[in-house]
Amino acid sequence: MTWVAWTTEASDQLRELVADGHTMQSAAKAMGPHVTRGMVAGRARRMGLKWATPPTIKMDKKPKKERKRVTVIKLPKPPPPPPWHGEALELVDLTPYSCRWPVGPGDRWTPQKFCGAPCGGVEYNHPYCAPHERKAGRYYRRDT
Repeated sequence: MTWVAWTTEASDQLRELVADGHTMQSAAKAMGPHVTRGMVAGRARRMGLKWATPPTIKMDKKPKKERKRVTVIKLPKPPPPPPWHGEALELVDLTPYSCRWPVGPGDRWTPQKFCGAPCGGVEYNHPYCAPHERKAGRYYRRDT
């Protein structure tokens, strides 16, 4: 894009085009190949020119479709399964079908313990037992 100096002749031509009711795009085309619509719009704004807005055509609005009301039934929460009272396992003692929910402090001096309850298995994307899956927010149908 090249820079175009706005001479008094170009400004007068723009003033005439605006008065004749041209659009910004048609005024830019009439002024030459190096004048863009943005250049015309900016110059007209700086000169204080107001573009005549074309009349708007009001379309008939379509009637709104009646929405069906849906009633939501809240089901009671199922009771949680009884907790597994087995012993917490260390990482080396876990099997693919043991719950991997961390329990205990697991700090620097004591090894991390895991729940160890039976679960669906890691290869089936069930790394936790049912209570811990609910606690982790993993809501999906259990196949096991």
